[in-house]
Amino acid sequence: MSENSERVTLLNESREFIPSDAVTDSSNNGNYQWMVFRDCMNTFVHSLIALSVFVTLCFAFQSIPLSAFQLHICLSVAGYQLLMSHGILSIACYNGWSSSMKHSHRRRSHWILQLAGSILAIAGSVIMIRHKTVNFNTVHGKLALAALTFTCVSLLNGVMTLYKVGVGNAVSSQTFKISHLMIGSSAFAVSSVCLSFGFIKESFRNWSSNEFAYIMIAITSSYTIIIVLKPWFTIISKLTNKVKSKIC
Repeated sequence: MSENSERVTLLNESREFIPSDAVTDSSNNGNYQWMVFRDCMNTFVHSLIALSVFVTLCFAFQSIPLSAFQLHICLSVAGYQLLMSHGILSIACYNGWSSSMKHSHRRRSHWILQLAGSILAIAGSVIMIRHKTVNFNTVHGKLALAALTFTCVSLLNGVMTLYKVGVGNAVSSQTFKISHLMIGSSAFAVSSVCLSFGFIKESFRNWSSNEFAYIMIAITSSYTIIIVLKPWFTIISKLTNKVKSKIC
């Protein structure tokens, strides 16, 4: 009798650490394959981000002390590609390191990472602007200006969304959320395109090779597309629901 009760106790204790959907037979779960694919893609994205940031920082730290150009690379890549990318991912319930967090805690980690990333990215841009006599005369420079503008607007919009600041009843909190998703994801996407143009600069190609530069562009493009898919699906879903509610 005691042996059976011990088995029941052990079984109940073990179930406390198993998600409810894992206790049931996975073959009966229609979303099982999609969940596995989603988790694999999440791991894949984190790996690509790590590789892109690591290679870029190796290029930036090729000499000491760091020049303004090298500081610009370090701060911009750390801000945009490392912190802001994880800021976007952190809000998703399936993201690896934040999946066990409550939604309120995921939101908190999101704005902390976004704020830190934005500060580093803006600092990196300002350093390069002050260092150069002529700015924004190349495709890379123009994209950097666009990313910087989107980042500043996203910061302001994010604060307004966080504290639900509206203009009376004219602008709803839902509108702020949609605009924040659009501007924030656009800032990250433009920064990745800007980085891709940085990879084809002569300094990077001389340090590595032409083939390696194109590989880095492919890596950056891949994780950027995957990261911005979720925000844009959310935007489309929210806009569709908004239109339907007005029609109905």
